[in-house]
Amino acid sequence: MGVNSHYYDNAVISRFNLFYGKRKDQQVKTYIEASRSFTDFLDNAAKGTYYGLESQLDFYPNESLHLFTSLGLLKSEFDSYTAALTGRAPAQSPEYQYNVGFDVAFADGWIFKSNVEGKGSYYFSNTHDQKSNAYALLHASLEYTSGSWSTVLWGRNITDTSYETRGFFFGNDPSTGYTDALYTQKGTPRTFGLTLSYDF
Repeated sequence: MGVNSHYYDNAVISRFNLFYGKRKDQQVKTYIEASRSFTDFLDNAAKGTYYGLESQLDFYPNESLHLFTSLGLLKSEFDSYTAALTGRAPAQSPEYQYNVGFDVAFADGWIFKSNVEGKGSYYFSNTHDQKSNAYALLHASLEYTSGSWSTVLWGRNITDTSYETRGFFFGNDPSTGYTDALYTQKGTPRTFGLTLSYDF
């Protein structure tokens, strides 16, 4: 259920949505471990519930400047699954995500854009209790357009924030007697690039 609105001759545009859902036989990714070997498979959780909101706001104070923000809130949990997971949030389900930024046109054909995107903490997997840290990433780009040609100089994760996207918790080191430990997959570090494109 949602509503889209605009005010002041489209200088302000907003979108607001509420959602609620019940899931039956929810598919859940898990694995079987045997002799330090892991086999992934999809299991079916009996029941799950999720609800939240998504909102977006765009503000155009003048013809050159555009300010924007978006926010997503999520509450989800297994209603009935294993004893350890019933009542817990499924993996990869952060309670909030957001994006805040602006773009400004200057000179003739030039646009500068920048935004910060963030995500709350979430469980890495349904097979253990290890969680990610919340993080925020800064991005920016400088674009020049002439006719059908455009050139964009861009940077992602400009502050070189270290963050994890996946996590695995198991024993892999014989020197510790294969004591369970967390191994993480890092997100993309500071990255710059140049993109040249032609529209036809």
